[in-house]
Amino acid sequence: NAETNENLKCSFEGLARALVSGEGDQKILRGIQEIKDSVEKEERLIQFVKERLKAQSNWLLIYDNMKEFSDIQKYFPQDSVVWGEGKIILTTRDANVQNNSYLNGFIQIGELNANQQQTLFTKIITNGEVTFLTAKETEEANKFLAEIPPYPLDIVVAAYYLKAVNIPYSVYLENLAQNRKDTTNMQENLLKG
Repeated sequence: NAETNENLKCSFEGLARALVSGEGDQKILRGIQEIKDSVEKEERLIQFVKERLKAQSNWLLIYDNMKEFSDIQKYFPQDSVVWGEGKIILTTRDANVQNNSYLNGFIQIGELNANQQQTLFTKIITNGEVTFLTAKETEEANKFLAEIPPYPLDIVVAAYYLKAVNIPYSVYLENLAQNRKDTTNMQENLLKG
């Protein structure tokens, strides 16, 4: 999670724990976690991850929802001699990231049109079944879809949330407008799943 610096630090700590193999690594990581100086702790944690990734082959790191590249730069593998061989995926809303010299590929995912929104939403709601929604259900779904952002992730999150919680569209929109914590937590859990 690269949305904020704090989220990125927490994600790297989780990655470090996942890369632990054996008592020696556990001891090193415990030592890092006991460091009081936050700058030194962060540097040592990044170094720990670098060394463990270098020992792996063909790893994949995903930096999700990056705001600006400068926010993740020290956590970003730039040298395969230091980090090892692997691949990186960045997700961001910043189209200017395509101008970054460290990146060698860019896929822009734009807005879905109304038909694409409806198709994606319906497939999730009906478990991909060929069953069709009634005319009234389709009309209600289309009105709902017009109220949320027309991007694939927004449609997927809304559909799975509605399916899991089984609430009316109006309640979902109300919760979204109020930015309710329980709605946000449920959406995050659905994305993780």
